[in-house]
Amino acid sequence: MARFVDTNVFIYALTAHPLFGKTAKKILERIENGEAAITSTLVLSKR
Repeated sequence: MARFVDTNVFIYALTAHPLFGKTAKKILERIENGEAAITSTLVLSKR
């Protein structure tokens, strides 16, 4: 079952958030290594 990845995971990883940055980076690394995940085009769109 794929998990949904919301905007905050990307933002926390990219900004190295002091509390959630390391966890967010680990989540994205797990996805890179093959863990199933989904997101939406709205999450990925620029404003």
